[in-house]
Amino acid sequence: MDTTIAGVAYSLGEDAHDWDDLPDVDEALARTGLSREPELWGWGQYRRTRGQPVDLAVASARRTLAETGVMPGDIDAVLLCAAVFPGGVNEHRADTHRFLNSLGLDHAPLLGLTLSRCATLVCGIRLADDMLASGRYRHILVASFDAIRDEHERLASFALFSDAGASCLLSQEALPGYRLVASVAAMQATAGASDGLDGGGRLAAQANRQLSHASLQPSQLDKVCHDNLFLPILSMREQMAGFARPQLYLDNVTRLGHCFGCDPLINLADHAASSPLPDGVLLGVYSGTPGVRAGLVLQACGASAARPSHPRSLS
Repeated sequence: MDTTIAGVAYSLGEDAHDWDDLPDVDEALARTGLSREPELWGWGQYRRTRGQPVDLAVASARRTLAETGVMPGDIDAVLLCAAVFPGGVNEHRADTHRFLNSLGLDHAPLLGLTLSRCATLVCGIRLADDMLASGRYRHILVASFDAIRDEHERLASFALFSDAGASCLLSQEALPGYRLVASVAAMQATAGASDGLDGGGRLAAQANRQLSHASLQPSQLDKVCHDNLFLPILSMREQMAGFARPQLYLDNVTRLGHCFGCDPLINLADHAASSPLPDGVLLGVYSGTPGVRAGLVLQACGASAARPSHPRSLS
């Protein structure tokens, strides 16, 4: 049985801010070496949460379960992903307890994933697919959340960060959603905070060469849902991977900014909500960070675009 990905959903920080609401914005621009050209970079708005970051994952996962119709008692495992799990062991325990109990999943084994930075969620989906292939699981819930703790760190040299959560269900059942057609990854050990001048393009191209194993070419993908990095960096990286600019889903770079590892699922949900996706259309879900590139090719099947995971104007 092929793996189905269903119930793609997300949740955003409650408060929307314009990019120039950032504290000490001029100092931040000087520190990052960025010119004050919002159209060039794709600066627009960012989202900030007032609550517990893990609650963003709870809200998203609740939508995933509601949209798929899968009951909490039928979830066989949970993968909770984050670029950073803040605090120590006690704080982690409180967050996982809050997540599982809020959703009625206290029976389900939970695995926490991190260390792949903003590629962690896509890496988690790839791991869940492998777990399903073992035959020991039928339904696996994958969820992610991240939030900026220090507002002075919200603007980086490559992205403007938003607080968000995202989730999906991987299943051996043929649910409406997407069939997982191919999975690719490339890794390179690095101690640096950057992949260099090409923004990870060479690693992205290396990963995409694996598409040939599934008799696919990058040009066959109708749309590519990727990280919401600054437009020049994003365009260079994805075009080096073999994608043409019209294939890139760029709408949320300005609307939301970089939602850590949640970007690809957020963009997938919004793209599907914008217009019905014909069955059989191929979509890419990709994420990269220094030293890591991971991607999925999905084929729309069933009512994948029946409705948005939430109203676009609300979190």
